[in-house]
Amino acid sequence: MLNSVACLYVGSIRSLNFYTMKRSGDDGIIENTDNHLLSLKGAMSIPILSTMGLVAAYMAVIHNFDILKYILEGYFLFVAILVLKKYLYPYSQMNAALKNWDNVTAVSLTSRYFQLKLTLLEVIVLGFSAYFVYIYVQTKFWVANNMISIAFTIYAIENWLVGNFKHIVIVFAGLIAYDTFFVFASEVMMTVAKEVDLPLKLLIPAWGGQFAMLGLGDIIIPGLLTSMCVRFDLITAFKLGKEKAIKDGVTDESKVAKYIQDEMVGVYFHQALIGYVLGLAITYMALSAFQTA
Repeated sequence: MLNSVACLYVGSIRSLNFYTMKRSGDDGIIENTDNHLLSLKGAMSIPILSTMGLVAAYMAVIHNFDILKYILEGYFLFVAILVLKKYLYPYSQMNAALKNWDNVTAVSLTSRYFQLKLTLLEVIVLGFSAYFVYIYVQTKFWVANNMISIAFTIYAIENWLVGNFKHIVIVFAGLIAYDTFFVFASEVMMTVAKEVDLPLKLLIPAWGGQFAMLGLGDIIIPGLLTSMCVRFDLITAFKLGKEKAIKDGVTDESKVAKYIQDEMVGVYFHQALIGYVLGLAITYMALSAFQTA
């Protein structure tokens, strides 16, 4: 449970890096149109695409379409390498010795359709990420699985920005129907989970050498709400802090920022986190009582 809550917290806080506001004259602030918030069509596509992907994986399993299963696994492992590189690269830049390698161009490809330029440091981090994923494929070690899964989860939460509560409701309602059918009314979900072995779940060591499993969807989807809540708290703090600064006669930008920081208490964000913890605890008690997924 701590891992999933940590993913929600980190992903939501990091989502603020991709979310900006702009001034709107005397009317305060508005959302920046460059934030690429999830549209209504995008919200509706999440349950639909999830259903299509699950059904495709299920058909590949029951009809022994090994090539389709390998393509699916290969795609996710390739994405895992890129996501790990994204998070390891900034930390490698903090090292003074490694930072010098970031000034050396190792790969430079330019064509009519794309341009690729990688520094020596990026190539090294990319190679390390690929090796780490290779170790996971060879060993299926649960720690390696969890590290890749956590990277996936944080990346999704911080990048999938939802700015409308109605869109959140659409996503949640669609996935309730999705879970109700594929988990409880059929064997589709469990069949795919057992046969397609991908780092799309958190594994928690349990008794007798067994592992409890928490799918990444059970973290990412609530994360859409928690990240929206923390951005709403930011908007509220901006408005309240600005009003108090004006009332005190403060106009300096750096001092106004301090007012805003003081107002950023995260009321809705913390309530969303508490709600998630309670919901997850109730879920664990229910599955323990009824011995079902």
